[in-house]
Amino acid sequence: MKNETQDYSYRQFLLYGGLCILNDILREFNANPSPFLNQHLFDFGIGGAFTSYYYPFMSDILPKYKDSKLIQAGSMILPTIILSAYEFASKNQEILGTYDPKDIVAYALGSTVAHVSIKLFSTKEKRKKVKDFFKKIKFFGEKNLENIIEE
Repeated sequence: MKNETQDYSYRQFLLYGGLCILNDILREFNANPSPFLNQHLFDFGIGGAFTSYYYPFMSDILPKYKDSKLIQAGSMILPTIILSAYEFASKNQEILGTYDPKDIVAYALGSTVAHVSIKLFSTKEKRKKVKDFFKKIKFFGEKNLENIIEE
């Protein structure tokens, strides 16, 4: 049976996969608003998708170690290393692709955002802690925060 973190991770995987598809659609119709976005939205999305899939996968394989720092760090680092290896292989023309060092930064950023999102929002208890934190510092004001969180 899946737990809340797995469900959240899989939904997030679909979100990042959707970013990759959206990027391809925008590119197909020449509708992307920014050259930078056109070149790196896919890379950001694929980094996040890898992390979103890897995190619950490793928790299933090694349930005893699911809270270990190694698994947690690995969920950010391993996808970035795998995608960077692809990038360097394209630099050496071993595979089809174009080498761009900014892609590696986009992979790492997407992976980091996905990991932080899983850590902060994957369960109701975690979302409540974040909500309570913002209430304490009155960052949004209580009424606005309620509307933001509930939507």
